[in-house]
Amino acid sequence: MSVTLPRREVQLNAKPRVLLAIPSLNMGGTETYVASLTRKLHQRGYHVVLASRGGRLAGLLTHELG
Repeated sequence: MSVTLPRREVQLNAKPRVLLAIPSLNMGGTETYVASLTRKLHQRGYHVVLASRGGRLAGLLTHELG
């Protein structure tokens, strides 16, 4: 049995979507780096989803990036 999947149109100028996952966003080195990366990617037009259980930086990012 074979299945034919529909073709997806690819936009050549479209930015990729990015998913970042981290357990929490408290004030640590890795957390600060992920927050900074999220900001920079967002500024460059990427669609960024950041998954975490929350923390101090989560509130700041929500306020900054909406």
